[in-house]
Amino acid sequence: MTSLQVLDRWVGRVLHGVSAACLALLLLLVGLMVLNRLAGIASLGWTDEIVELLFAWMVFVGTAAVWRAKGHFCVDALLVSIASPRRRQLLALVIAVANFGCLAVLAWLSLGLTLDAGESSPVFAVSKAWWYGVMPAMLAVMCVYSLRDIVVAAQASFPRQINDYRIVCD
Repeated sequence: MTSLQVLDRWVGRVLHGVSAACLALLLLLVGLMVLNRLAGIASLGWTDEIVELLFAWMVFVGTAAVWRAKGHFCVDALLVSIASPRRRQLLALVIAVANFGCLAVLAWLSLGLTLDAGESSPVFAVSKAWWYGVMPAMLAVMCVYSLRDIVVAAQASFPRQINDYRIVCD
């Protein structure tokens, strides 16, 4: 196993672990909030900030994990309809480059949002950069995996049968 494969597996485990931990904590906090609303035991106003933070991290870290595994939704009707293997390869390459471009622009814009975050959370007085910072970080991870997809699409030897084509969506 190459060092890149080891790094890829480690990144995958971290992404899955962080998103699963965020989900578990979200379930725990929301359950606690519901029970508290029924029983009225204590004031839990602080939980709203934690729920916001965990939700943002779960969404973006989970999205990066799905992008890494190529588990995202994919409409490949146009790609599958092309009979020529070379043209399919070219279209797959164009799609991979477009994905990278969109993610890079989003990463740049979200980095600006994060750097401009001057406000703090009301209860804990923590910078909102902790809420926004996950966006450019995970979009950068997705950009790296999009570069992988560009290399795979550029080097792919496509099968002769249209039905055997699964390079982009697998």
